[in-house]
Amino acid sequence: MRYLNKIIFINSAKIRYAEINLDGHVHFIGTQGVGKSTLLRAILFFYNADTFGLGIPRQKTTYTDYYFKDSNAYIVYEVLRDEGKFCVVSYKSQHKVCFRIFDGEFNRNFFISENGNVPNSWDGIAEELDKHKVFYTKRKIEEHKEYRDILYGNHDGKKTELRRYSILESKDYQYIPKTIQNVFLNSSMQAEFIKQTIIMSLENDVKIDLNQYAHHLNDFESQLSDIRKFKTPSAVAQAESITKLYIAIKNLEREKTQLVKQLVWTVNKNEQEEPELNKRMEKQADHEYVLTGKLKKLEDAFKAKEDKIKGDIRIQDENLRTVKRLTEEYQRINIDQIIARVERKEAIGDEQKKLIDEKDLLSTQFKELTQKFQALLDQLENQLNEFLNAREAEKNKINADFLLYQTETRKYFDQQLAEQRIEHKKEIINAREIWEQKKLISKKIEIEREGIKHKRFFEDEIKKFDLEIKTSSDVVKELTSQMESSKREIETIQKHWELDEKELQKTFERDREKLEVKVAEASNKISEIESYIENSKNSLYGWLTEQYPGWEKTIGKVIDEKNVLFNTSLSPKFSGKSNNLYGIEIDLNEVNKKVKTVDDYEAEKAELKRIAEDIIKSIAGISEKLERDKENLKRKYQPKIRDKKDLVKESEYGIEQNQSKNSEARVKLGKLSARAENEKKLQLEKFALEIEDAARAELRAKGEVEKAEDELTKWIRAKESERDKKIKAEEEKIQQLLINVDAEIKVELERIKKRKYEINSQKEKELSTKGADTNRLAEISEKLGKIEAELQFIERNRDTVSDYKKDKREYLDKVDHFRQEKQKLEKQLKEEERKHDQQKITLTEELKIVRDVIQLLKKELDAIEEDNLAFNNFKELAFYKSIEEYFTDPTSGSETDKRGKNLIDEINDLETQKLRSRKDELRKDTNEFLGRFNDDNLFKFKKQLTNDMSFLDFALMLSDFIEEKKIEKIEKEVNERFALIVQTIATQTNSLVSNSGEIQKIIGKINEDFERKDFAGVIKKIELKIDDSKNEIVQLLIMIKKYNDDNAIHLGERNLFSNDDTEKKNKGAIDLLKQFAKKIGELRKDDISLADSFELKFRIIENDNDSGWVEKLSNVGSEGTDVLVKAMLNIMLLNVFKESASKKFKDFTLHCMMDEIGKLHPNNVRGILQFAKDRNIRLISGSPIENDALAFNHIYKLSKDEKSITRVKRILTQYSEQ
Repeated sequence: MRYLNKIIFINSAKIRYAEINLDGHVHFIGTQGVGKSTLLRAILFFYNADTFGLGIPRQKTTYTDYYFKDSNAYIVYEVLRDEGKFCVVSYKSQHKVCFRIFDGEFNRNFFISENGNVPNSWDGIAEELDKHKVFYTKRKIEEHKEYRDILYGNHDGKKTELRRYSILESKDYQYIPKTIQNVFLNSSMQAEFIKQTIIMSLENDVKIDLNQYAHHLNDFESQLSDIRKFKTPSAVAQAESITKLYIAIKNLEREKTQLVKQLVWTVNKNEQEEPELNKRMEKQADHEYVLTGKLKKLEDAFKAKEDKIKGDIRIQDENLRTVKRLTEEYQRINIDQIIARVERKEAIGDEQKKLIDEKDLLSTQFKELTQKFQALLDQLENQLNEFLNAREAEKNKINADFLLYQTETRKYFDQQLAEQRIEHKKEIINAREIWEQKKLISKKIEIEREGIKHKRFFEDEIKKFDLEIKTSSDVVKELTSQMESSKREIETIQKHWELDEKELQKTFERDREKLEVKVAEASNKISEIESYIENSKNSLYGWLTEQYPGWEKTIGKVIDEKNVLFNTSLSPKFSGKSNNLYGIEIDLNEVNKKVKTVDDYEAEKAELKRIAEDIIKSIAGISEKLERDKENLKRKYQPKIRDKKDLVKESEYGIEQNQSKNSEARVKLGKLSARAENEKKLQLEKFALEIEDAARAELRAKGEVEKAEDELTKWIRAKESERDKKIKAEEEKIQQLLINVDAEIKVELERIKKRKYEINSQKEKELSTKGADTNRLAEISEKLGKIEAELQFIERNRDTVSDYKKDKREYLDKVDHFRQEKQKLEKQLKEEERKHDQQKITLTEELKIVRDVIQLLKKELDAIEEDNLAFNNFKELAFYKSIEEYFTDPTSGSETDKRGKNLIDEINDLETQKLRSRKDELRKDTNEFLGRFNDDNLFKFKKQLTNDMSFLDFALMLSDFIEEKKIEKIEKEVNERFALIVQTIATQTNSLVSNSGEIQKIIGKINEDFERKDFAGVIKKIELKIDDSKNEIVQLLIMIKKYNDDNAIHLGERNLFSNDDTEKKNKGAIDLLKQFAKKIGELRKDDISLADSFELKFRIIENDNDSGWVEKLSNVGSEGTDVLVKAMLNIMLLNVFKESASKKFKDFTLHCMMDEIGKLHPNNVRGILQFAKDRNIRLISGSPIENDALAFNHIYKLSKDEKSITRVKRILTQYSEQ
């Protein structure tokens, strides 16, 4: 029989020294606070070695500090075994309770010297033990579990020397100390606490942590909701939109960067070119000034020449007009006849002389008569000559005055004509210039109209759109090809990735299989060794170890280990000591066989476990390596795939954009072509009107020229007419005067003629009288009279003929010369005009080129100035700072032919319109997308996005999220977790239910125990039973377990065995989980324990009173009856565990501490003590007084002295057969 025989307190728990026998039922009496519970806890500590399982409130001093306050405090437990006694010493070392064990019974002298001193450490006690040659454990037992293993006989890994210090032999002993502990601590009479006592007596009290499930399930519902929200078509569309917007923004950002680089290049180019352009501008301005000067000099020189030639032409015109006038004048006076008559003067003179001579001959004889008459005639002639001379002088004067008047008048009118011509010349020139301008305008408009007919309106724009259409089409083709190529490359990379991953997986599987084979081999070997160790106590090995020392060197060398040594069915016994084997003696010294001890097997088992653990670690290691290798493959291939996918996305975006550009360009081209046709039509109509207007303007200008010329001509003619009228009037006056003079002359001539006739008649008469030939003389005189008249006519016209000859010489004969000279001058003028025009054209063209260059330079400088102004304004914009760094390095620019202003406009348009629009759209879509989720959403999406960068980062993250199909992974994880939650609940619930089965067995044993050894008293029957739990959470747990058992294949991730009913099954499980989460929240319970999984009911028959099935012992009867029933239940429970602790060894006794025995009637006290004794259980109890002292084996009274030191005094000890 093995049992705790005695407990000794030395300087412990305010007890100087006390020895308390525990070899029977013990009762402590004393008032409250004297230390009854202190003693009971110390005894309980022997069984449970758990400082936290003694019922000491947390606010009070701990077991270690209270019981072992001083270094010389000890509690010694003396244990009885069949072969002797041993003692367990508990003391404090390094602030914790530890144990030493020594052989033999307790000896006070080992601990207390003759003078009453107690050693402050184990070394002093060890010294005494060594003196008395008492064996003790050299190593202190610090781990309480190790102490319990030794005490209760779990010898795995324990040294042989420690095996003799056990009170029973069991590996599964845990429920015994727990039951003893719970019986002591549990004072309630409710079924819940009885249940708890039973449960805590088991190896494990299964608990389901509801808080953990509440947390997971709370998240789970929101996570499922998040997944559903993410997978809705609208959310998918928004996510795709956000991804596309991100790509669009990135492309626009790249486009902006390219434009900025082009602007950098343009700004730098402008800075370099502006000084050079200014120099060229100055040079061309100087050249323009020189050419303008040359042109002015050319104009001035030509003007001088033109004026001179035109003056000469006017002279020739005047000469020709003079010729005309003279011709008309001389024709009027019949100058040829006058000249002919004047030229006969000499012939007429000769004839006159002949006639005079003949007359003189005829009148010689009548000389005197003749002379007399001649004198009269001469006198008449003289008178006539004087008269004629006077009249001729008068006529000459009249003619001279007329010529003077005519000259002065012509001169006056010529001056007026010249002045008028000069005055009208400017007007005519202006009119002609206007006419020429109008003609040029008409010509120009005609030319422009012809140009319009052949002109392609908006040609540059049309070419631009044509180029844009062609370029976008080419880009689409190129991007399509690039995209297809990238997709093929992605497929190739993915195939390589899959092949590499499969190869890694195959290698891993091969290595794992090899290692798992080794683990299996080690596990099999461990199992084999464990079977040896398990059977070591009850096998031949155990018998030999205990009964036959040194057997390893004899029978151990020839015995088969597997089939004989560890066989438990051999029933070994001594038949007499001998050195032979079945009558054969052999020399075993020649057998080199070492028999393995249990320690060897333990060592081998430990080594195998270490090897197995190392192999498992290796498996974990290759698993980790597999994951690392997969991660390396991911790092190797995923960036390539991502790059290619980015190219695909960019290509798709580029294709979309270019197709859009192409469509827009085609639409714009169509509109522009129609607009061009319309514009051409409008322009032709416009030019038709302009040509009509120009033709009318030309006609009006021509009319103005003709009008001006006609006015001048009319005016000239009027003046000439006025002049001619004046001259003619004067001439008529002169003619009248001349007529008057001629009339006077004629009268005088008639008078003279008559007088001459009278004189000649008288002369003829007288001559006739005297016989002269008067007829002849008359005839001669008549002829001489005619001759005289002719000579007078010649004399009168001699000057006229002379003037005529002069005029003829100076004018009339030179008419051809005048005409030729005029033609020559006109030709010279034309030549000069041609030369002038040519030189002017040359200079003008050169000047035009220079001015065109200047205009071009000005245009370029104006453009640079405009660009600079635009750039200065651009630098004031807020977003300029984000791109300012590009302008610090001019070499970073990209060459372009675009204007800086246009680039700035494009950048502004990109930044403020396209990018802003896209970013606003991204912000809107992102906010709407994130608005679907809570802040603590499953995907860890941050909802507090503030600036553009945070939205772009989110878009990139979402793009990667979609690209890497993380939603599928998350969904899979959630589904797996969902399945795991259901499976875990099912597993834990199954564990709960399984343990309920264990409890049912225990309850069955308790019921059997009472039937087998009933209570000789008022309690006729005690029966327990289990009912289904009323706990709603437990009911839900069982429903979930059942649902899992029925639908395990359908829950969680879809697989090959899933069917179309999976979604419905999942939904059913989710509904149950929702109810589960809701109920957890309603009940506010942290966990579900084994006690919650069933309802424990009692049926007590007291005398003739049947309680029926009740849940509370208080419902059974009086308080004493309730205490009695509870005590009986605890004793039966402990006995059930005691009986099932070890199948082979059952000869041991346990203690049961009950602090309520004092409430029982004395008869019931004896009854309960006997009830315990029948089951090898000794009761230890306490109460203020004892009514039936003889019922107990030992009674101790506890009291406190004046120093509050507890004194333990044995009142009674009675011995009986145990």
